[in-house]
Amino acid sequence: MILLLHVVMGIAALVLGAALLRMNKRNRWHPRLGALYHWVMLIVAVSAVAVSALRGRTTVFTYLAPPSYAFALLGYVSARWRWNGWLSWHITGQTSSYISLITATLFQIVPRFWHSSVRVLGLSLVFWVVLLVPGLVASPFIARTQRRWVKKRRAPGSAPSAAGRDAAASHGSVVNVA
Repeated sequence: MILLLHVVMGIAALVLGAALLRMNKRNRWHPRLGALYHWVMLIVAVSAVAVSALRGRTTVFTYLAPPSYAFALLGYVSARWRWNGWLSWHITGQTSSYISLITATLFQIVPRFWHSSVRVLGLSLVFWVVLLVPGLVASPFIARTQRRWVKKRRAPGSAPSAAGRDAAASHGSVVNVA
């Protein structure tokens, strides 16, 4: 039952994450679906650890699940509280949690089709490729997104007024106050 919950929530997180990455960030659904993604990721992480505990052994998922959720939490909390520089943390948290989710999915799929006798630091080459490639492939895209959305610090005295920030925030606009 826990494994079924884990699989269903994992698929839901993959679909939600992909939709959120493609969605216009100023769309009114982005914050709502982002909050849902956070809660689904919590269920995925807890159920991953529970499945490992029920099987009586640790796996790569036992170690990937907590940091994956921690990244989702970072992205969620930074968007909710919007502290100075929040957008950079939001982008980093959300994309990192999604990369972890992709990595975990690949750990379930790739070793079933690709076997290697090559060992690096005592672990199969397949392990290292699946662990590292998603992050390496995604890093340039994350950097591009950071440059696109995170505004450079404004010169002293040119920050928007509190009324302007409040009005923009209530309409879901992205506002970065230095």
